[in-house]
Amino acid sequence: MIASMHLFHLQINLAVAFEMILHNSDALEYFNAASCLLEVTLSRIAKTNESVVWLDRIASNPCTSWDYPSLIETNYSWKYLPAIEDGSCPLLHIRTFLLSRQARLLFALDKGWNVSQTCISTLHAMSRERKELKVLQAMPVGAVESWAYMTCFEAIQAIMMQSNPDSLMSAASSFLHVRAELWDYAHEKLRTLGVLCGLMPKDNCKTELIKTIQSGITKRAELAGFKEQSSEDHGQNLISLLQNQQAFKTSYLTLGEMVIGAYKHAGRKRMAFKAGSMMAEFHKDLGLWVEAEQLLSDVCSYYSEDQWSHLFIKAYSLLAECQNKLQMEDKYVSTMVLLASVPALNIIGHDPVIWMDKIMQISKKSVYQKLLSWEPLMVLNKIVLQGNKTVYSIKDEIIAEVDLKYNGPKEMKVAIASMTYSAVSSVLIKQTSPSGPTTAAKSELEELNLDNGADTLSHSRPIGMSSKRYRSLDGGGSGRSSDSKQKVFEFYLTNRQVVLQPGHNKIILSGKANALGQYTRSKISLKSGSLDFILPLLDDDNSTMISIEPCKPGVAVSFDSDIGVFLAGYPLMCTLSFQAGSGTAIPSKSKAIVTFIGACEVKLLAPVKHTATNDENQTEILLELPEVLPSATLSIPLTVFVPAACVITNGIDPLNEVHVNCNWSQPVHVAKVPITLEQPFCIQSSEHAGGEHTYLQLNICNTCSIPMELHSFDIDSKMALVCVHSHLSTIIYPQNTVSNIWQCCAGLLFSIITLLV
Repeated sequence: MIASMHLFHLQINLAVAFEMILHNSDALEYFNAASCLLEVTLSRIAKTNESVVWLDRIASNPCTSWDYPSLIETNYSWKYLPAIEDGSCPLLHIRTFLLSRQARLLFALDKGWNVSQTCISTLHAMSRERKELKVLQAMPVGAVESWAYMTCFEAIQAIMMQSNPDSLMSAASSFLHVRAELWDYAHEKLRTLGVLCGLMPKDNCKTELIKTIQSGITKRAELAGFKEQSSEDHGQNLISLLQNQQAFKTSYLTLGEMVIGAYKHAGRKRMAFKAGSMMAEFHKDLGLWVEAEQLLSDVCSYYSEDQWSHLFIKAYSLLAECQNKLQMEDKYVSTMVLLASVPALNIIGHDPVIWMDKIMQISKKSVYQKLLSWEPLMVLNKIVLQGNKTVYSIKDEIIAEVDLKYNGPKEMKVAIASMTYSAVSSVLIKQTSPSGPTTAAKSELEELNLDNGADTLSHSRPIGMSSKRYRSLDGGGSGRSSDSKQKVFEFYLTNRQVVLQPGHNKIILSGKANALGQYTRSKISLKSGSLDFILPLLDDDNSTMISIEPCKPGVAVSFDSDIGVFLAGYPLMCTLSFQAGSGTAIPSKSKAIVTFIGACEVKLLAPVKHTATNDENQTEILLELPEVLPSATLSIPLTVFVPAACVITNGIDPLNEVHVNCNWSQPVHVAKVPITLEQPFCIQSSEHAGGEHTYLQLNICNTCSIPMELHSFDIDSKMALVCVHSHLSTIIYPQNTVSNIWQCCAGLLFSIITLLV
C-alpha cells in the first residue's frame, strides 16, 4: 500500500512537470494514471479493511470545505498541491485537484466533450469511497452530496463555454447522453440533501445541518486569487436553495423536468421513466395529485417490458394511487389491470391478487360499462374456424376456437365472450313487406354500400388503447330495424359463462350471420360485470375474410330438349329433371310449379298427377311429385311445341324461359332455365330464263346449330312444275345450303314451303 502511494505521488509530480512544459498529452496520461491508481488502491483497502497509515493521516485532517472544482478557472486548484505532496490533503480535495487538471488538459487538447465522462467517473468514485471507507465516514453529512451537486453544473457549464463548437457538434450524441446523466446525478444529490436537511414535503427543516453544509461552501467572489468571470456561482445557488424551502421545491421540480426532457431527447426511455416516477412521488407528497397523475401518464408511455418489472410496479402503483385519489375510476381500473397482469416473482410489496380483487369489486358495483384494453391481461395466440372454411351459407352455424393466454393471478368469470364480424364494403339486406311476410320467390335484396364510413358510428375507444388501433362499425347488427327494412352491419359469435384460468385457455364461440356479404373479424370482447375487455382485430391483408352466401337448394332442376336445342315450329321431346341433394329427399306429394313463359303448347308424357292452365303468354303446370330419395333423380318426359309464327310475328313473344318453383325446399328454391329458340331453315327463291323455258330455284339454308335431314317437301302453286334437280333425303349441316330447281311457266311465283324433319 505504501508503494502504491509513493507511485501515486510520483505520477502527480510527473504530470505537473509535463503540464509546465506544455506537454499536455503526456500530462493528461499521468493524471489519468494517478486517478486510476488512487481508485484501485482505495477499493483494495475497502475490501481488506486494513489500517493504512497514510489514509489514517488523511482522515485525521478534518475536511472543512467542499468547494466544487473550478473547471473554467483551473489555476485555482494549484492551492491543493502542497497538501497533496506532504500527505495531509483530504480525499475530497485530491479529487477536486485531479478533476480540475484533467479538465484543463482535455480542453487544451480539443477534447472538451470528454470532460463530462471524466466528471461522471470521479463523482461515482468519490461517492463509493465515502460509503466503503470507514475512515472517511467522519466527514460532515451532506458534504459529498453538496460537492457532487455543484460539480455536475460546473462540468456542463465548462463544456459549453470552453469546448470548440465544431468538436462539440461532432460528438453531440455522446454529449447529450452524458449531460442527461449529469443533470440526473445532480437531481439525485439534491433530493438526498433535501431528505437530510428536512426540505422535502412533510419534513421538518434541520437548521443546524443546513448551517454546517453552508459553512463548507465558499462563494466564488470571496476566494482569494479567483478571477472575476461570467460563469455562474453554483455554491451561492446551493446556499440559496438550502435557506428557503420554497426555492428548494421550485429548483427540484425544474431540474427534474430538465432530466426527463434530456433523457427523452437522448432516447433513454428507461431513465426518463425512472426520473418521472421520482418526480411524481414528489408531486404527490406536495399534495399535487393532478400534476403527479399527468406526469406519470406521460412517462409511462415509455414503459418497456424488457427487465423493467421493479420500475413498472413502482410507477404504476403510484399512478393507481393518484387516479383513485382523483376518482378517475376508468383509468384506475385500466392501471390495475396492468398491475394484475404482472406476476409477483420477487418484487417486494407487489401482490397481483390484491389488484385483481379490487378490479372485481369495481366490476360488481360500478353502474356503467367500462371499455378496457384486452392486453396485457390477455394475450391472443390464434383463432381457428372449424373446418377452416371461408364460405358459409346464410343458415350455417359458424364455430370458432379462440386460443388465448390469461395473465391474471386468479380465475376470472366472463359473462359473455364474443367475436364481432363486420361488413367489409357492403352487405345484402333482406327487404320485408309491411303487410306481412312474402314467399322467398318474391323477396328482394337491396345492397347497402358503406361509403366513406357514412354509416359508421365511432364509439369511445377502450381505456389505454390508441385511437389508431380501435375501430368499430355501427351497432346495426344487434337488430336495429325500421318499418320497411333491417340494416345489418355485423354479426357475433358468442359463448356465455366462460371461466378463464391463469395460463392458456380455449374458448369456443358460435353464431350465425343474418345477412349476405363479405365480413372480416373486427374485435373480440370479454364482458365481466361492468368491464368489457376489447381486442381490436385489424385485418390488412383480408386473410380472415369470410363470405356469407345464399343457402344452396336441396334440389337441382334441369330442363333440356332431347336433341339438345329448341326449334320453333316443331314439337320437341323434352325432359324435366329433379335431382335431390346428397342429404335431402323430396317428400311424397311435394308440389312443384312449372311455368313456361311465352306462347307454347306443353303435354306431359309421364303418369304424374298434374293440373295445367295456359294462356297466350304462359303455361303453368302444378305437379304432385312422388318421393325422391337423396342423390336420386326424377325425370319427367314431355313435349313442347312453339309455333313458327311466334318467331316471325310481333304479336306474341315466343317461349324464352321456364320457371320451376320447388315449394318443399327450405328455403324455397326457384330455378330459372333460359330458353333460346332456333329457326332451322331460311328459304330464298329466284326465277331464271333459259331460252323458251322459265326455271324456279329454291335455296334452303340450315341456320340452326345441329344438322337437319331434308327428306320431303311440298310446293303449293297454281302453275305446273317439273322437277329438274332436287335433293331429297339430304342432310343439311349448319350454315350449308341445298338448291332445288323446277321448270315452270313464266310469271310471278309465290310458294309456301313445308319441310319435314
